[in-house]
Amino acid sequence: MGRVGSCFDNAPAEAFFSSLEWEVLSRHRFVDIRQAQAVVLEWCYGF
Repeated sequence: MGRVGSCFDNAPAEAFFSSLEWEVLSRHRFVDIRQAQAVVLEWCYGF
């Protein structure tokens, strides 16, 4: 990790995964892994 405000800050990654968890994973019940992958990929392409 770099200094605060550097390009190596992990805030963008944390924001992405927080959004993924909040908007997708907590709102769906998945039957199998393929269904989960499809929903996550669809969400990622729209992100």
